[in-house]
Amino acid sequence: MTGQTGRREHEHGFALMAVVWTITLLSVVALSFAVMAKMDTYATMGFKESMEQKYLAEAGIQRAIVELAYGRMSKMRNAAGATAMIRTDGTAYTRELGTGSYTFRVTDESGKIDINALTDKTGILLNNLLRKFGSSEEEADTIVDSILDWKDADDARRLHGAENNYYMSLPMPYRARNAGFETPEELILVKGMARDVLYGNENRTGIIHFITVHSGAATVNMSTAPKEVLMAIPRMTEGLADTIYGRRETGAMANQQDLAAAIGDGYEEMLNYAGPGGGSNTLTIESVGHKPGKRTGFGVKAVIMLDANGGFRYLYYKCPSTGNLQ
Repeated sequence: MTGQTGRREHEHGFALMAVVWTITLLSVVALSFAVMAKMDTYATMGFKESMEQKYLAEAGIQRAIVELAYGRMSKMRNAAGATAMIRTDGTAYTRELGTGSYTFRVTDESGKIDINALTDKTGILLNNLLRKFGSSEEEADTIVDSILDWKDADDARRLHGAENNYYMSLPMPYRARNAGFETPEELILVKGMARDVLYGNENRTGIIHFITVHSGAATVNMSTAPKEVLMAIPRMTEGLADTIYGRRETGAMANQQDLAAAIGDGYEEMLNYAGPGGGSNTLTIESVGHKPGKRTGFGVKAVIMLDANGGFRYLYYKCPSTGNLQ
């Protein structure tokens, strides 16, 4: 009897341990499912918010296109009582949409620095822009000379530049294009160019917003250039840049005489790097979608060409696009 009792107690203890281990295992499985479900919920919410911001940014692109086309077709820039056409010098506009908002800006490509048309003489424009945004003199000289070497057809290296022998010596070698840049983003391959220099970060502005491959001009158009580009022109001062901006507001920057009157002394020298113009049909639109409570937005960038009938075609479209609009 004593042996049977001990055997039953042993069996009961084993069954109890089995039940405890089963409950523990089931609890772990249930907890794992709960954690996974919570993670999936957060991931779904994050994806939903990201998509909402994306569509807000794309709404900003479409809003800019509609306003540009309407302004061109109606020619209501100075019509009495008419809404002024949006500016094409990088001015930012914010609009509410649903529970979010988007901020967009339009920049005429003729007001940017065309890296494909850059020459040894006009390279000072990009050099000044780089130094304004925080690059040292040596860093700016290296980037500008390397850009000129990258796109020329020969293997002669400029003082601070680089040719194939430099690029082929890198851990992951490649060759210089020896032709024009296809996109501004291609600059990241050039000697001296860092990601924060091109795209910017919390401490500096990136040059990506102020360069182009679409204008085809070695000089910049003062009638549409953002202030950052204006300030890169030799002999330009902040006060003079503000004067040019003021004349744009009143439409008093229509020809070379208006520009000469605004600048005064130094105008002839500036003509080597910039000049007047009525704007082009090729424009960059940058748009960022925002949702309340989100620290960053979703960016989209497009380059379009308008036609005389109010239509347009895309030359470039990037989604998502690096950068933020204030």
